[in-house]
Amino acid sequence: MKTLAMFLAIAVLVFRVLCLNYTKGTGFEHHREWAVQHGLSAPNEWIYRIGVLSTLVGGGALGFVVGSRTSTRRRRAPSA
Repeated sequence: MKTLAMFLAIAVLVFRVLCLNYTKGTGFEHHREWAVQHGLSAPNEWIYRIGVLSTLVGGGALGFVVGSRTSTRRRRAPSA
């Protein structure tokens, strides 16, 4: 279950990169033009905010999963 949570957190962080690059990235003008030509939303403040929020959620979830995996391994180790 923790592995699934880790992959979901990574997927959220990838989504974050896409949102932030779409709104604030440099060198992505041709991607923005293509999106507008094909009827997709032009870069705006809400897409940027969703990207920032997904950074908090994805980073927090990934940190929790990695931290809980480490503490679980420590508890299972036999005491000397």
